[in-house]
Amino acid sequence: MQPAQAEQLRQESETFDLNKRQAAAWFQLRLVTGYVAVVLFIGVALTCVTVIFGRFPESVQSCAMVALVLDVLGLVGVSVKLILSPGSAGQLAPITAYTASPRP
Repeated sequence: MQPAQAEQLRQESETFDLNKRQAAAWFQLRLVTGYVAVVLFIGVALTCVTVIFGRFPESVQSCAMVALVLDVLGLVGVSVKLILSPGSAGQLAPITAYTASPRP
C-alpha cells in the first residue's frame, strides 16, 4: 500500500469514527431531552391541576388551564421534532473516496 493510500485510509477511518461518536452523542441528547420533557410535563401538570382544583380565583385557574394546554402542545412538538423524527439524526455510512466523489 502506498503511503498516500495509507494516509487516506487513516483519515477515512478517523472521519467515520468521529461520525460514529457524534451519532452516539446525538442519541444520548435525544434520550435526555425526552426524559427532561416528561419530567417537566409531570411537574407543570401537577402544579396546574393543583391550581385548577384548588381554591384559587377563576382568573388564576384559567391561566393554569392555558399553561397546561400549552405545555402539552410543547411536549408534543418537542417529541415529534427532536425525538421521534427519523431525519433528526444522520445516518452512518462509510467515508471513502469512492462514496465521497461523484461517479464519472
